[in-house]
Amino acid sequence: MFLITTSRRPSRRTRSFLKEFSLILPGSYRVNRGKFSFRGLLSEALVHNCRGIIVINTYKGNPGSIDFYIIKKVSEEESLDSYQLDFLGKIYLAGVVLARERKSPLCAGVRNIEIETERCFSEICKRLIELITKIISLIKDTSTTNKYTLYIILEERKDLVELRMRTSQRNVCGFVLRIKKVILGNKDARIPST
Repeated sequence: MFLITTSRRPSRRTRSFLKEFSLILPGSYRVNRGKFSFRGLLSEALVHNCRGIIVINTYKGNPGSIDFYIIKKVSEEESLDSYQLDFLGKIYLAGVVLARERKSPLCAGVRNIEIETERCFSEICKRLIELITKIISLIKDTSTTNKYTLYIILEERKDLVELRMRTSQRNVCGFVLRIKKVILGNKDARIPST
């Protein structure tokens, strides 16, 4: 389960993307950022038993990048100081097409996520597959009400990777991402202090 939020002062479009993005991750918890610091976000995530935090950043009024963090326990104490956020990765976006803009249904009720990569061979694709695989490994859906498998389709388009989604019934759903760069985290990467 992930806590999903935005950077401070998000645009309307970024808030709309946040709503759509939170629907594709089973059991995710969406929170309005407000004045939360990263420490505050960590505290909120622990209250809701989240295993990570996702932050959608705004660039020129649009979703510009997505940061992924994992919550790790670093000491046996039962305090906020015994946890830290480790940087998992970052996706830089060249564009987003929201579900409402493409007149497709939202991807709600997801039980499981799988990746289709037949048309994806570049270095960006390999990093993206690695990042998505790590995120999927942290998701556990215990709900019996969620009904279908969501397929994430990755396809190369010139110097970008396009991410689309469909249901197990082959129905197109949700947003489309055009991804220009993927950075994977390392053990030395830590969160900013704000």
